[in-house]
Amino acid sequence: MPAMRDAFVGVLPQARSFDDGCFAEEVAKRLRARHPVHTAKNVARDLNCTPKTAENILAGHLSGRSIARLSMVYGLGFLIDVGAAVTGTTLRDFIVAQADDARREQLKAMEREREFTELEEGLAAGAPGRPGPRREPSQPGR
Repeated sequence: MPAMRDAFVGVLPQARSFDDGCFAEEVAKRLRARHPVHTAKNVARDLNCTPKTAENILAGHLSGRSIARLSMVYGLGFLIDVGAAVTGTTLRDFIVAQADDARREQLKAMEREREFTELEEGLAAGAPGRPGPRREPSQPGR
């Protein structure tokens, strides 16, 4: 999936800086907004995890498993919104960037196809200047 990652990274605002923990911090912020009272207890109940795990999530320690649970419980939109807030972009920005990349790739493929067609036609017609079979230089006296 590097192409997708590169396309998404390509739409990041250049002036925006963030560290590796900002995604987890945004998750915690949104969970606190969702559950302003007894946040860890409510998150633990929602995610069907221990209160300690919920506290870890709220402290910014996300694992693959916790991210999967967050998306299953709160919906993929929750993670998309978090990602958009962290990167300063939107899902629409990402989709537009993917469509632009696809159009560029299609144009490249069409150009390659045109070049190959020209080469095939040239080979079929015995294009002048095309090197023939390699011949050994004749040796005198033979």
